[in-house]
Amino acid sequence: MSDEVQKNSKVNPEESLKEQAAGNGESTKQKKKFSVLKVRFGLDPSGDTSGENSNESSSPSSPSRSPRSPEYFTHGYATNEAIPMTVFYRSQHSHEHDAKKRPTLQQLRKGLENDKAEFTEETAPLDDSIDGQDSTGKRNGKSAPKFGWIEGVLFGCLLNIWGVMLYLRLPWVVGQAGIALSSLIVIMSAVVTTLTTLSLSSVCTNGEVKGGGAYYLISRSLGPEFGGSIGIIFSVASAVATAMYVVGFSETVRDILRDKGSLMVDESNDIRIVGLITVVILLGITMIGLEWVVRVKKLLLIVLVISILNVLIGTFIGPQSDESRSRGFVGYQKEVFATNLSPDYKGESFFSVFAVFFPAATGILAGVNISGDLKDVHKAIPKGTLLAILISTIVYIMLAWFVGGCVEREALGFVQEVLQNTANKTLASCEEQECRYGLLNNFQVMEEVSGLGPIVTAGIFASTLSSALTNLIGAPKAFQAVCKDKLFPHIDFFGVGYGPGNEPRRGYILAFFVAVAFIAIGDLNVIAPVISSFNLIIYALINYAVFAASLSRSPGWRPSFKYYNMWVSLLGALLCIAMMFLINWWAALLTIFTVLTLYKYVDFTKPKKSEDFIHGIIEETLPENHLEAHIYTPVLHKKPKSYFATPPAQTPELLFRHIHPQTKQA
Repeated sequence: MSDEVQKNSKVNPEESLKEQAAGNGESTKQKKKFSVLKVRFGLDPSGDTSGENSNESSSPSSPSRSPRSPEYFTHGYATNEAIPMTVFYRSQHSHEHDAKKRPTLQQLRKGLENDKAEFTEETAPLDDSIDGQDSTGKRNGKSAPKFGWIEGVLFGCLLNIWGVMLYLRLPWVVGQAGIALSSLIVIMSAVVTTLTTLSLSSVCTNGEVKGGGAYYLISRSLGPEFGGSIGIIFSVASAVATAMYVVGFSETVRDILRDKGSLMVDESNDIRIVGLITVVILLGITMIGLEWVVRVKKLLLIVLVISILNVLIGTFIGPQSDESRSRGFVGYQKEVFATNLSPDYKGESFFSVFAVFFPAATGILAGVNISGDLKDVHKAIPKGTLLAILISTIVYIMLAWFVGGCVEREALGFVQEVLQNTANKTLASCEEQECRYGLLNNFQVMEEVSGLGPIVTAGIFASTLSSALTNLIGAPKAFQAVCKDKLFPHIDFFGVGYGPGNEPRRGYILAFFVAVAFIAIGDLNVIAPVISSFNLIIYALINYAVFAASLSRSPGWRPSFKYYNMWVSLLGALLCIAMMFLINWWAALLTIFTVLTLYKYVDFTKPKKSEDFIHGIIEETLPENHLEAHIYTPVLHKKPKSYFATPPAQTPELLFRHIHPQTKQA
């Protein structure tokens, strides 16, 4: 038996050389607690694994043994467990002629992280950079700062929700629908966005969330069919939203020029001229750089909060001049509140007014768009978005009640009428001639009732320009992601990126022309319903996609959100579709037909080049670091019968190290 031990101990040549150099090889072997007594492979009783001589096993230059079906016998133990092989612990990045040293545990862990990062970079079909941020959370090669739920999600959502409609259309909504029904419109909008946020939170808690924006998150979690449809519509909606915010800015500039008596052409064409100049400047800013936009978001939010407080305080101060009284701002009066409590539609209906206001409630995707910059995405997005909806809803209702209680619906704007105390003849006078002031006619009511008008003007400029720039950036970014995923033909041209930030300049130009087309309309009340239809179909798709993923019982769908419920998601989808039909039935049919066409096209073509979708469902939910790199399933939301795993050529031991303990337990 001792001869056999001495013979087989030469299997490890490095160990033998060290023992000979020390001069005490035999004594060292006796001191070792675990010495190899015999190595026999199950393929050949004689120990030959490849048809060669059995005595080859005692040669120092014997080839590396395969780990297939081995049987190992150690001194004092008879076990089938594999002995650790040093070749698996050697540095993968050592030079050819360098001595191979056994790596430390820290080096091994670092190697696993590098392998995972290399796999992500090689298999990702698109650059997930949003505003210079990639999917690994780096910005231009440097680690990006991480934000909490307040700074990253709450502030961002509030900045996107409080926009042009807050200042320019909320008083108009109160004048048309009355205080009671305008409050109902605000609550209905909040219900839709809340249900969608619950579904979106389920997506965010379904495994690891990386950067890349709303499109990237939804498409990788719910599949290319839903992702492609949402991506196209989201891109178009963002481009049209750019036009909406620019037109809102232009309306304010037009009113300032009108009050100064400095109109360029007329009231309608001045909106188009100012809007065209503004969007050209915004396009130039996007081409130059965007880093400063991120830095000034806090300042913009502070300006918005101050302007809102300025309006609320101004309603209690009351009118400071006869001119303000002539324009309908009479202060808090019981008669004014009672009159404005009920609706008085002038060429509108409840749902047409709802369609104009609904864009004021959107902006809930702001937190998802910076998911890669958040410290804890699973908690930040649900908490920050839901709180933003609650705060904005309370502010909207407060402003509706306060403004509706102190401003008349219509006013002529004649100071002489105020001096003669003939305000009760205003309605009769408005039937004879055009009234240009009051809740229904003056879109600058917020500035009129505020304590200091220029602060409200600054708030309008800050909200409209920042939101317009954000959407002008977001539309090409989302469209670039769709282009690089190669879901649709003949759009790769717009997916080309330029510069270190991979900026989609061609996409910027495309979004610019879409915005110009809608700016040419020049009417905010016409553009807003289009935005409402786009947002409602996007929210309906998100809700239905979550319901479909839950109904299919996909193994890659395991959200951990506490308040997730598939039936709530279905309710949100049905509610969005119902509102689309109530706003405009033929536009709803056209939108749904377009979405179904996009969905079925992606489902029918099954793009093989976009394999990142397949990895996205599995790799973010499995705890193993490398198993997701070897799993392929062609069906997204069906129970797979089996998974086929193959090791990478560089590290074939990874699969064996994962499968071996699993087969042992089985």
